[in-house]
Amino acid sequence: DGSPASKADLQTEDVIIKIDDKKISSSNDMVSAVRSKKPGDEITVVINRKGQEKTVKVTLAERTN
Repeated sequence: DGSPASKADLQTEDVIIKIDDKKISSSNDMVSAVRSKKPGDEITVVINRKGQEKTVKVTLAERTN
């Protein structure tokens, strides 16, 4: 679909466990970590996919409705 998540190969069943060096344990943690950045920033996202840890780079974009 062209979204930053899609471009980074994030999938719906992925569980985000870390953004940059911040541990993510709730949706509020994730929102806070992303809001502290700006469009165009690249973040490192650590996910758990089917029991395996994977690290991906995501370039943030403007939110569209």
